[in-house]
Amino acid sequence: MSEHTEVAVPKPGKCARCGRALKHAYEVNGVPYGPVCVRKLGFAIASDGVASRKRKAYQEPPMNETQLSFFEADAPGLDVVYTGTILGNDEDRIVAAHRPGQSARPLPLHLQIVNHSPTGFCWGYGGSGPAQLAFAILYDYLRDKERALSLYQDFKFKIIGGLPMDKNFQLTGQQVEAAITEITIGRLQHE
Repeated sequence: MSEHTEVAVPKPGKCARCGRALKHAYEVNGVPYGPVCVRKLGFAIASDGVASRKRKAYQEPPMNETQLSFFEADAPGLDVVYTGTILGNDEDRIVAAHRPGQSARPLPLHLQIVNHSPTGFCWGYGGSGPAQLAFAILYDYLRDKERALSLYQDFKFKIIGGLPMDKNFQLTGQQVEAAITEITIGRLQHE
């Protein structure tokens, strides 16, 4: 395949890779793919509609002093709400943590700790984007890297994989805590 491949304007269709019905299918060399599968095939879609095999390295946005102190000092709480939002063309997704009395804060990917998906978060299936999201939510919620590392794959399959793939979501601190408890109890029962 050439380094640059023309990608047709998104239109409804069915992904040739995963078979999922899509609102926005991209044609790469005449074959329809969804935005997630286009990225999994190694393409990055530019705003001009050209897919390139060269990916831009993701760089975490710098955290300011307020965010750093908030992250390290604040204890996990049941009042946090995580929201996942699909932006525009179904390719860009952001997840933010909302705490009472605080501004919403985008979750960093934490690629320096877990590097499953340098292209960002995803949800609704059991892949690399959901694994990155599961770790980010647990690390934010627990404030404990080792515990988040030990739980995130189970959390991915239990919670993140079950979220609606093509829709925004809300996940409360109570739901996160309940999932952590269920995973922990399940592990204890299998020992």
